[in-house]
Amino acid sequence: MKIAYFIEGEIDIDKPSSVLKKVVRQTKIWSDEGNEVWVFSLRSGNYINIENNELYKFGASYSSDSSALIKLLVIYYNSYRLFNYIKKLSITIIYTRLITYTPFVEMMIRKVPTILEINSYDKKEYSGTAYSGYTRIYTSFIGNRIKSLVSAFVFVTNELADILAKEVGFNPNHKVIANGYSFDNRCTIDEIIGERIKLIFVVSPGQPWHGLDRLCEIAKRLPEYDFQIVGESGIDTNNVFYHGYQTGDALTNLLSLANFGVGTLALDRKDMAEACPLKSREYLFHGLPCFGSYVDTDFSTHQGLPIYMQLADAEDACRSAQQIRDFVEFWSTKDHYKSEVRREAAAILDDKVKENMRLKLLSEVCTRN
Repeated sequence: MKIAYFIEGEIDIDKPSSVLKKVVRQTKIWSDEGNEVWVFSLRSGNYINIENNELYKFGASYSSDSSALIKLLVIYYNSYRLFNYIKKLSITIIYTRLITYTPFVEMMIRKVPTILEINSYDKKEYSGTAYSGYTRIYTSFIGNRIKSLVSAFVFVTNELADILAKEVGFNPNHKVIANGYSFDNRCTIDEIIGERIKLIFVVSPGQPWHGLDRLCEIAKRLPEYDFQIVGESGIDTNNVFYHGYQTGDALTNLLSLANFGVGTLALDRKDMAEACPLKSREYLFHGLPCFGSYVDTDFSTHQGLPIYMQLADAEDACRSAQQIRDFVEFWSTKDHYKSEVRREAAAILDDKVKENMRLKLLSEVCTRN
């Protein structure tokens, strides 16, 4: 198959985002299985040839400081340029995350069978402060257009599949494949537990459903633990420490020094209950048992060791603090528990397991069309 993967995030090989890391891991497996794969960014107007890992330019780019109108104009221009590239490369199937609609995107989807990955509920996602009013208005009018055109869907949770079936008005051809992680690249695990337990919380600015405010309330009731906040800036307290935005080795170092990971604590603010965050997979890769307020798609029926714990009520800081204390004490009594956590997680979350399922769907859709 000749596969084009569309994303709206920036393709920056030197400082890749979590999403780009995930996409490159996925598509490398597809390439290793004999497929030709290109990853295109509608934001930065560049693309990666996965086979040789080389970066090429095909369009324009915008920055985070650009106005909403400039961003939309760049996406329109890049989607026009991309339409011509797709024809040149004789693409046989498109795989895309939910991107901004343009007429050129529609033309590509009508011409080439397309699978759409739904990894969040966009109507709630775009309501956050991270998006402009212009973006909210635009997506509210034509946000569902792409959904009505594609050949099949991949959902990262069962809840999202149920929501879309009700919203679009039909039961689409789909698979539920929660986020995975690469467990091939083994990093060194520091099994030493220091005098104070360290819990790390990786967040994104302007996303209220991450629940940083709830963690701060919980932290007040757990003065014996240190909480490391990555991705936000703030004023340090006796046991809450802010590290701002971190990537690469700096983030890896913080994760290696931590003992436990903190997942999303306020998914209810998006009227959602189920998730499979990339950050929780990264915690588990580093051997960190983690907890959050949501049902995790991969662990909802898991019968093994409790490497992920769902808090009963994250709004109740006292109750959550006690659950976390019990969780920490359970794992802290185990020798070399980080290695055990990683082994348990790998059997469920490894990318190869996930991508075999995805490639099967890609092949089915390509053959059917």
